[in-house]
Amino acid sequence: MKKIITTTLLSIVFSLYGQVAMAIGYQHGSFPDELSPQGLPEAIPCSFQRKTHLTNEGTLNCVWLMSSRNITEWSAQQGRNLNYPNKYEAVCRKGTCRVQGTVVGNHPKDENVRLSIWYYMGQSSDGKPVAYLKGFGPAFDGEAVSYAEAGQMLVEFYENSGIDNQKAIQFELSQHYDGGWEQFQADLNGGNASASTNPEQCLNAWIKAFRDDVGEDAMIVGEQLDEWKGWCSKGKLP
Repeated sequence: MKKIITTTLLSIVFSLYGQVAMAIGYQHGSFPDELSPQGLPEAIPCSFQRKTHLTNEGTLNCVWLMSSRNITEWSAQQGRNLNYPNKYEAVCRKGTCRVQGTVVGNHPKDENVRLSIWYYMGQSSDGKPVAYLKGFGPAFDGEAVSYAEAGQMLVEFYENSGIDNQKAIQFELSQHYDGGWEQFQADLNGGNASASTNPEQCLNAWIKAFRDDVGEDAMIVGEQLDEWKGWCSKGKLP
């Protein structure tokens, strides 16, 4: 019995270590300093985190990175540095979301929401929860994006910030996107998950499309295969 318990505990520890090692931190990329909205994605998908033994109720997470940090900003007026968190908590009731009485967007469900600073609560074009960067989206006479488009913006944001590990990107996005990476890929391809979630099928689809275009005997170099594999990891199909 003792051996079984030890083995189980080791499995849990290694599993948790793998998740921590895969998680993206602020030190892993060249991310914006959040002193302004400059460089942040125009929209990010929201995902619901169900209540745990640590929380009494679930929370809708509308943040671009799950980990948190404090922002340090110099105040010339006060002559000192000001420190504040890069996320804030909002309460959505009867369709309106508020923070200490200030309206920060709209959401049809009565839920608590965690938002990254510079973002407001809104809806995607397909009726799912999305946070928009201030200055963009429906509240600023812009167009709503689809839930999948918001997910794609977040993936491209990670890549443009220097995150090269695709598994880390997939792991991180799965925490922001309801249904995880697999659902994200399916949504990108109109709900068809078969080829997008199977790397081999996706790669074969690119090879077939290439040969249909240039001929059956066309030579495919390794660099081209690597490029297609990269596209497949992002859910892109020919």
